Amino acid sequence: MTYSILTPLTLVIAILYIAIVLIDAFVIWMFTAKAGVSFWKSLLGSLLANITTAVMGLFIGLNSNSKSNLIWFGIAIIVNILIEWLIYTPFFKKNNVSSKRLFVISLISNVIVFSVLAFLLFYKTGILTQYFDIPYIKTV
Repeated sequence: MTYSILTPLTLVIAILYIAIVLIDAFVIWMFTAKAGVSFWKSLLGSLLANITTAVMGLFIGLNSNSKSNLIWFGIAIIVNILIEWLIYTPFFKKNNVSSKRLFVISLISNVIVFSVLAFLLFYKTGILTQYFDIPYIKTV
């Protein structure tokens, strides 16, 4: 089986998944601590949002053409930001965290996570290049 960069439930991504959830949880907690959100609630919100986007990403990854992986990577960033924001909004409603702030949180956490993931996937001989089919990127 050939893996695409958007197949989120492979062993390689599963290892990174813990770091992704923790990064998201930390960003949420950092921006919502003054509103009384505990780290554990941030962790739970992050886990819920990331499970949802991972399941959705599985279908996108399995249905994408390997030649369009770079396009799908960009689309995945935008979709993740929006879906996670939509999940965070009702989840943190009781803590009176504004929807605008939750969008900024989703934007920041996804930019951090996808930047690290892009580096691991696309930088010359990144550690993940051996596990994924990355068209048009030559490793030197």
